[in-house]
Amino acid sequence: MKINLNHDDLGYLQQLETTALITTTPYVISPNIDWLIVNSASATSVTMPAAKAGRHVRVTNISTGTVTINAASGDTIDGAASTTIASRWTTKEFKDASVVGQKWLTI
Repeated sequence: MKINLNHDDLGYLQQLETTALITTTPYVISPNIDWLIVNSASATSVTMPAAKAGRHVRVTNISTGTVTINAASGDTIDGAASTTIASRWTTKEFKDASVVGQKWLTI
């Protein structure tokens, strides 16, 4: 899914959800973060929080560096240990799906 956002949009949207804007790596997404916005021209590594029933997490890359999203220990993302966002202005959304044996599914 691609979302086109400008700087003003980001400021407004950050008020709607619990968000974090990061520029350094590695970063562990805390359990209270719903939306992580990554702004780094270098490759960045983030780790998802532990999966929890009903949990939804969004990660957006607003720069040119590739973002590697790692599952927390014991969890998976679509059955794998990690996934990436290689394109600028791209968002991946994840929903806990532990009822089907995978901890996070990309939606």
